[in-house]
Amino acid sequence: MDVFSYAGGSARGWLQVAVFVAIVLVRILKPEMIRSLTLFRWASTTITLSVLVPVVMTVVLSFLSPEALGIGYRGRNTVMNPAYMMLATQSGVIALSISMFCFFASLAPPIQHEIEAKSKSKTTTPSPPAKHPLD
Repeated sequence: MDVFSYAGGSARGWLQVAVFVAIVLVRILKPEMIRSLTLFRWASTTITLSVLVPVVMTVVLSFLSPEALGIGYRGRNTVMNPAYMMLATQSGVIALSISMFCFFASLAPPIQHEIEAKSKSKTTTPSPPAKHPLD
C-alpha cells in the first residue's frame, strides 16, 4: 500500500516531502540564502497545513455527515457530500501551492541596486586612523 495514497496520491505526497526537505535543508545549511524571513515562515507553516488540513477536514466532515448524525434513512448507504470531499482534498493542494510560491519567493536573488551598493562598500578604501591625542 502506498504511504501517501490517503493524502490524495503518491505524486502530491512526494512533492510535499520534497518541499519540506528543501525548506529544512535551506534553513540548516544555507540560512544566508533566505531573503525574506516572513515568506520563509509562511512556506514552513503552509507546507505543514498541506499535510494536516485534508486529513482533519475529512475526519471532521465525516462526523458531520447525515449518517453520523443519525439523520436520513437507516437502510440507505449515504455518503458525504462530494463538494465537501473535494474541498477537503483540494485544500491540501492549495496549501502546497502557496507553500511552494512562498518558499521560492523567499529565496529570490538580491535586487541589482543592492548588489551594486555592496560592491561599492567593499571597494572603497578605508580612511586612515585618527591620530591619538598624545601623539
